[in-house]
Amino acid sequence: MSQKVSKETESIGPSKIEGRPDGSAPHSVVYVRPKDVHLTITDLDDIERLVLWTMRVWVKGLMRDLSVEKCILTRLNRPNASEIYAEVDGLMSLYGSAARHPLDFRCPMCVSLSPNEYTFLLMISAAQAGIHDLVRAITEEGLNAPSTRCGALIAERLAAKLTIGGLVLSLKTYSYHGDSREESPAVIPFKRTLH
Repeated sequence: MSQKVSKETESIGPSKIEGRPDGSAPHSVVYVRPKDVHLTITDLDDIERLVLWTMRVWVKGLMRDLSVEKCILTRLNRPNASEIYAEVDGLMSLYGSAARHPLDFRCPMCVSLSPNEYTFLLMISAAQAGIHDLVRAITEEGLNAPSTRCGALIAERLAAKLTIGGLVLSLKTYSYHGDSREESPAVIPFKRTLH
């Protein structure tokens, strides 16, 4: 009987359990885009609002075939504003052509946030905080497989350009306690350990 146990133990060696059947690491992060986000722009800080506004104006310009670069550069008002704009343009263009699901970006004056807008802010702030596995998980959830690596790289570059420009997003998640009709969120610092 001890012989049988040792044979079974050998068959479950480290090489057999290092990865999952889908090829991912055993402790990889998976991001699930929320179905609803009950946040308003007043829940965001000034930098988050500026980054959100930039993305919304970019989308508005695309949809109406308008040149919005000058408007965005003026509002960013940073020495490296053109570099920030170039990375926003690259990220938004990639998502526009390779997204796995329809994107919901609201008009620049809209008070509420969409799940996509929240996800983009989370992705950028995670990149600024050096949480690369979360950035990768977000791009894997949102982009077609061939584009995920490129999406993560552009998000990392955008985060770096924003940091250089003094625009650091606060990495946080929002949690609502009690009744779903409550309007005020409790802000909880993001924790790297995901359960």
